[in-house]
Amino acid sequence: MKTTSTIAVVVLTAVLSSSGLSGQFIERSFPCVPTDMRRIIAMDITSGIDPVVLGVGDGIVTTLAGEVFRDVTQDFASKIFDGVACISPQVGFASTDDGIIVGLSITERSEGMFSGFPTKGRSLIRCGQYAFAIRDGGVIRMYLAGDKIVVDTVLSIGQDVQFISSSSAKAFAAYSRATQEVLLVSASSRTILARSQLDRHPAMLQALSDSVVAILVSDTLIVGDTEIPRRPLKALWLYSGKSKDLYGYDARPSETPVARFAASFLGGGAVVVPPGANNKSNAMIYYARGSAIDSVVKPATSMPYFRNATAGVAWWYKSTSAPVWTFSGGTVSTAEVDTGGNTITFGDKFQEHPTFSNGTWNSARAEGDSLIVTFATIEIPGQNTASNWVVGWSVDKGFSWLQRPAPVRFARWDIDENGRIIAATDTKIVKTSIYTSGVTTILDHEGRMQIGAVHIHGDTLLVVSSDSLMRSTDGGDTWTVTFPEGFSPGVDVFSIGRALVLQGKVSSITTDCGSTWRSFSLRTSAAIASCVLLSDTSVLGSWDDAGIHAISRSDGRLTSVNSHGVLGMFDGDLVFYGTSTGMRAYNSSLSRLESDTTFRLDPYQRSSQWNVDRYETKERFAFGNDDEDVYFILGDRMKRISKTGATSVASETKTDNGFVFPNPTTSTLTAPSGIVAVRTILGDIVWNAEGAITPTIDVSRWQSGTYIVETNVGRQLVIVSR
Repeated sequence: MKTTSTIAVVVLTAVLSSSGLSGQFIERSFPCVPTDMRRIIAMDITSGIDPVVLGVGDGIVTTLAGEVFRDVTQDFASKIFDGVACISPQVGFASTDDGIIVGLSITERSEGMFSGFPTKGRSLIRCGQYAFAIRDGGVIRMYLAGDKIVVDTVLSIGQDVQFISSSSAKAFAAYSRATQEVLLVSASSRTILARSQLDRHPAMLQALSDSVVAILVSDTLIVGDTEIPRRPLKALWLYSGKSKDLYGYDARPSETPVARFAASFLGGGAVVVPPGANNKSNAMIYYARGSAIDSVVKPATSMPYFRNATAGVAWWYKSTSAPVWTFSGGTVSTAEVDTGGNTITFGDKFQEHPTFSNGTWNSARAEGDSLIVTFATIEIPGQNTASNWVVGWSVDKGFSWLQRPAPVRFARWDIDENGRIIAATDTKIVKTSIYTSGVTTILDHEGRMQIGAVHIHGDTLLVVSSDSLMRSTDGGDTWTVTFPEGFSPGVDVFSIGRALVLQGKVSSITTDCGSTWRSFSLRTSAAIASCVLLSDTSVLGSWDDAGIHAISRSDGRLTSVNSHGVLGMFDGDLVFYGTSTGMRAYNSSLSRLESDTTFRLDPYQRSSQWNVDRYETKERFAFGNDDEDVYFILGDRMKRISKTGATSVASETKTDNGFVFPNPTTSTLTAPSGIVAVRTILGDIVWNAEGAITPTIDVSRWQSGTYIVETNVGRQLVIVSR
């Protein structure tokens, strides 16, 4: 078990030169869906009689199928891993796209205690017993010498390498941007075996064998007098320098192959082409044996799982055989496909997992350090229908998350900081909690009305239906009907933090769960996409109408903008406008958007430009804000924007393995850094160190539920179950 590890946290500082806010904000992104729903970006496999398949991705290192690497997953939960390499059945590495390589103890399923690790590097690959990675534009090599790991440098290929890809157990391919060459490099001697000159920079490099690579380049097709951009997938023979377009694939400028399959043991890798019009709606796999290119072509309808592959390993048993591909994809955590494209579905070779249901995030709470969000999952592959609701809870501003199934499926809901839920089903209003499976009906409408919103604040509840507003001040025991000024049936409803807005001919806003209402107008009949409430009680709203995009203010001022977006706000009047390309500061006093894009919205834009098929990334919705932070949902990640100095970076820099395990637990809790105290989710202390802290405590007699465990290095949510 390791005792120390230092993890670097990269902080991106926003620069708002035009608005005078330079250096005042930092942004971070964290995965906030369960581990088994995160996408795998790269895979590798150990050698030996009983090989282990490893996968890495969005804040996760895991065995497929198997268990998560506990220490790595906890310490690097906010990272995007872009490579993995198993140099022996016991030792491996994982790299992140921001340049950290972590050692892995494969047998212990944890971060390995290797001298010099974590170290710098990205885009990790493996060639036989060696691992290679890019560091500062050059390439480093890692291998075992006895019980020590040696790290040296591949000096022969320069210091401007953009891509590397394993071609076999003996060699790898690299692209040097300085010389504009693809190089074939010996893994053992680190010498260049072959080089091929390119006439343009590629957007992708993937080795298919020990002599053939696939590259994606930008090109132009001349049709009459029109130039049509295209990005053909080309095969390049390294020894001869010859190239040709791979048949059936002529990618549009926005397309890239969906997955790369790493080489394992004796053979080369593979590249997966998505179904599309240019390849007659077929999913295609290209690989090679020596200099001969082979392919698997299957109609998309006959390969529903493989067509969504995001990463894999080309598993060659013998140099003369065809490969079997072990892969991970959108609806399977692991599966195997033979060379005919047939999915192997027996035993542990094929495991489905729930996927994220697009557009099902709901607004939740941001109360101090605590965040609560919900989302829907799809349990049946191929059916984009929400079949289960999940509640996510974080007590450290999004760095780590606990997920629990929601006790009831709901269309409209609200949740408070104590985990109490008020939800609307098709026929009832119910109350429940994330800590219980029990559901109590508090209002039965028998389907006579549609519920637009529910709101909870202590014992005060507010239900907005299609024909009335109902309010309870005793937790749902009794109800009264209320009609604010301007209320009309069928109004649109949306929340602004703890405020509730009704949009009609005259809009109304309440900040006290319906006790008082105030009318306002945004001077538009279009549906409001989002609102913020300024400190002077003015309301800002963003809206779209027939291609016109605008931000209106309740005093009549209007700002035209060039794209759809949503508003998010810090305490005071610091407002941001989020679009599909970035977030910009909005000057509420001058009613204008600042010219500079402040924050990059998509954390998945990786330097290698691989399309990892992230979930819904077209729309960005602010889902909460407090005095220090504003939070946006981006597909399966949460982005937090904070005022500089408002959030301690130390709380997200793990200097010790302080995370508590096992989790969930039935008997004991252990934290190497020592447990200081344990509280209920409501804050009541159930265990206190009372002086000398201890690494392990007995919880075998505790009630089932969720607890906050405080250690010397932070806090963690832990489930005690019976």
